[in-house]
Amino acid sequence: MKELLDADGENRAVRCFLLLYGGVAGLDVPQMREYLEACGYPLWPEWVNGDRGYLTKAGAQAWIRYLFSLEPQ
Repeated sequence: MKELLDADGENRAVRCFLLLYGGVAGLDVPQMREYLEACGYPLWPEWVNGDRGYLTKAGAQAWIRYLFSLEPQ
């Protein structure tokens, strides 16, 4: 897995997540999971493992919160 934070302290996994989420309509959970894995960030909340549906706004917010929670304190 790649380093989570860049030199400026930006969360790289969140950046990757937002790049895809903001640019694709009708995105589903497996697509986002595969994309993050391809980017070097196989990071997702437990609920993602069994979800095959569309990535809703609530799901995206929960996923982003999870990615931020992984930052070192």
